[in-house]
Amino acid sequence: MLLKGEYIIKIDFKDLQIPAGEYSGKVIDHISFEQVYSLSELNNKEIPHKRENFNIEIIKRKICPSQ
Repeated sequence: MLLKGEYIIKIDFKDLQIPAGEYSGKVIDHISFEQVYSLSELNNKEIPHKRENFNIEIIKRKICPSQ
């Protein structure tokens, strides 16, 4: 089955302690996407720990067959 889709996800966080530096934005991106992955129920052995200071909301989920 071939599908196409779009997700719009809102990630809010507070009190995230990150050292200031050249890669701070990349670290925040990595942790944020890791928190989205923590919502997955498909791979329970490798799921990262869900942090309490993150709120993940799926705003829009659109999936349909590819043409």
